Amino acid sequence: MIECNYSDEILKENLDQGLIPRSLKNRLLKSHFSLGNVKEFLKVTDMKTVQNIMLIHLSDGNSNEAIFKEEIERLTGKPTYVADKGLEIEVSLGTF
Repeated sequence: MIECNYSDEILKENLDQGLIPRSLKNRLLKSHFSLGNVKEFLKVTDMKTVQNIMLIHLSDGNSNEAIFKEEIERLTGKPTYVADKGLEIEVSLGTF
């Protein structure tokens, strides 16, 4: 599981359109994981034992569930899910 809260591009568009205050942008940049940062993190992470990826804590207004899922699956080749109410996924530790 990994937080993937916002897209830099969507956040910029929302800020430019006046949909969010600059103070929210500043808070997000300091305390939340962007799609770009998630992708960079996953590029340098050993994914050999990873079976699935669960994206959590997506912003209602500054993310795009379908795009996030697609980009992470394309990058990692791993089945990717977005946490949502009622979603159930089997988790096993496997062998290390």
